[in-house]
Amino acid sequence: MQLTGDTVKLHVEFNDFDGNLIDPTQITLKIYDINQTLISGPTEINATDKISTGIYEHNYIIPDQQTTIYYEFTGNPSGLQAVARGVINCGWI
Repeated sequence: MQLTGDTVKLHVEFNDFDGNLIDPTQITLKIYDINQTLISGPTEINATDKISTGIYEHNYIIPDQQTTIYYEFTGNPSGLQAVARGVINCGWI
């Protein structure tokens, strides 16, 4: 479990239909609380977040008062919409 106040590295990979890593355009990141209410974003993901072709990571500080957060990356590879989501369980100990 991650603690509120921790910095976490959010990771996403974008693939084409054949499984090859590709770089989409217009990549954004949104963060939602346990009730799926938007609490951060949309944040533009750019070249500073790029690890390699199709792989991106963004640092995010988990806010106070959260027990679960959901993150959502969206992008437009090859003119199509792609969505990737993840969950982080967090708390204050």
